[in-house]
Amino acid sequence: MNSPVSFLIAAQNQDGGWGYGTGMTSIVEATAAVLFALESEPSATESRRRGVDWLLKGQHTDGGWGYSQDDPESTWHTSWAVWVLARLGESDSVIAPALKWLLKINVFLTEDDALQRDILNSNGVDITIPGWAWLPGEVTWVEPTAFALLAL
Repeated sequence: MNSPVSFLIAAQNQDGGWGYGTGMTSIVEATAAVLFALESEPSATESRRRGVDWLLKGQHTDGGWGYSQDDPESTWHTSWAVWVLARLGESDSVIAPALKWLLKINVFLTEDDALQRDILNSNGVDITIPGWAWLPGEVTWVEPTAFALLAL
């Protein structure tokens, strides 16, 4: 029977990343999660290096990462990349621009009380709570906020 570590190593895509399932397109979130899982595994040194290289290739000029290397817009996936790359000791030249992107991301905020009430009543979303969004310009959500805080 295969161990979880050998399964993860075997599931790594040719490009160095991992997808949500074996053979699926490599994405930032899955790649970072697997790198966390393989962090202290001696048999995974080469897989970690390939996974880190895949992440580094996907960093945008604004410092962030998208969903995958094909996604031109930086998103909440930046938090995953920063978190794991910092944990694995990546240099400040990679981490600093990503942190800058995380700290300057624009979210949808309004002081219009009527609009705030309408959105709360229709969608159950309190847009007065500060945090991070899934995508720039959207309202904040718990999950991207939690990951941004972990990365920071």
